[in-house]
Amino acid sequence: MKFKKMIAATLAAAALGGTVMAGVAGADGTNPPTSGTGWDDKVDRIVGGGSDTTYAWHQLAERIYNQAGGCRVITSSSSPVKGNCTTPPLVQDQTDATGNWDHDVTVSAYPTGSSAGVADLLSGSGRLYDYARSSRGPKTSGETGTEFWGVAKDAVGVVTFAGRPTGNLTDQDIKDIYNCTKTDWSQVGGGLMGSGPIVPIGMNPDSGTYATFQSFIGVAPNNGACVVGLNGTKVTYPFENDAKQISENTWLNANRSNAIWWMSAASWKAYDFKRQDSALNNVNGRSPINPTTMISADV
Repeated sequence: MKFKKMIAATLAAAALGGTVMAGVAGADGTNPPTSGTGWDDKVDRIVGGGSDTTYAWHQLAERIYNQAGGCRVITSSSSPVKGNCTTPPLVQDQTDATGNWDHDVTVSAYPTGSSAGVADLLSGSGRLYDYARSSRGPKTSGETGTEFWGVAKDAVGVVTFAGRPTGNLTDQDIKDIYNCTKTDWSQVGGGLMGSGPIVPIGMNPDSGTYATFQSFIGVAPNNGACVVGLNGTKVTYPFENDAKQISENTWLNANRSNAIWWMSAASWKAYDFKRQDSALNNVNGRSPINPTTMISADV
């Protein structure tokens, strides 16, 4: 397991996409101990779990890592190819802290949400994960001992469904919808979204996409009296980035033309089975999937 620290740098997480590492004995990138676990010249499995948003990216990164052979790495700061393998690779030895001479492999567990992944990582000796996938940055408290590594940026897209014209929502429109102070479509979107009661749908609060959206609107999205989950109640909320749950839920499906939700813009663009018949709305005149118009402060 000696390579956990290095895999963190390779598969890393934070901001709106990445990996979280907690302090792990023997995983600090230093020389191997003379005895104990990790540096045993055996294939160990490194398991990560958590975010749905970053799941597919991590699977691709893990495939590259798992297919790569171990090698001696060029570490000289003066070398123009620092970080590359030596050519041909030199024989590995136990004092090489930068080569995966154990040929450890990584695997991603099925998504449970960013916060659930980080919580497991911090749960102690009984934990399931060696690193956590996260689609959010670190919380201000309760996550001491973790190290977040950023790998990518994403946008949070605000979606409506078939039967509802798309519009140009403002930050204030979205806040007011989830605060339940604007309850009819005629009040938002520049008057381009028709009329009818707005049905704001909430999200599983363990999701990093939930936490990011909350940071944008300034309140817990599920707390508004008008915000609903599955079956029109506040008992269970849809998991992040999967509008199929809305299509398959009888109550939400019957109200989909009035519904509004949010999801990872990257997931929306990449997976038609997840976006279903949802459509992205502009926010403050910007498209969440057009990098030339996106700014980090936008919802």
